[in-house]
Amino acid sequence: RNNRPIWFRPVCDTPHEEVPTNLTSDFKYYDVIEFTPVQDWARQDYQCENFRIQNDKLNYVQRVDLTNCMDDLCDNNIYDNIFENRNKAISQIEIDNLNYSLMMIKVTTFEVNNVKSPYRQNHQTRLIFKYNNDNYDLPITDPVFKYNYQYDQNILDSIDKIYLVLSLGVEFRGYYYKLVATILYLD
Repeated sequence: RNNRPIWFRPVCDTPHEEVPTNLTSDFKYYDVIEFTPVQDWARQDYQCENFRIQNDKLNYVQRVDLTNCMDDLCDNNIYDNIFENRNKAISQIEIDNLNYSLMMIKVTTFEVNNVKSPYRQNHQTRLIFKYNNDNYDLPITDPVFKYNYQYDQNILDSIDKIYLVLSLGVEFRGYYYKLVATILYLD
């Protein structure tokens, strides 16, 4: 499909299809996992990458070294914008025209900020970055990065490029917000 990898997102039968932490706590980035998808279950909307895990069972296969092929996995040369626009979210009308909810990109201009929101009790960790000459400011949902950043806010200071897995969230007040689901970086 457009010369890009085929992405998939394992999901569970939970309120927002999230995979509980107890199922993933033993896995690390770059681990290959396998699972059996539930037969005859498929999303027919923008989150078509979702595959429900049968019996909530994930198995470790091996760890892979992607150092030399990370750029080949990126969508930088495929999409002009992140999920079809330059905004923080896409509307209900726009979502009907979208058939994907995952992207991987490489960025070289980035900054992490903690922002106090009037709608939240805690600060929100956000990533400000440039993609195809457009500026983006998106919330980071990557639990590993957020944990590491909490203890070392200079974690990316010596890093010149990062790889981002971007995702679209579920509908919230008529919009589908863009999220930084994972931040990958090589020391």
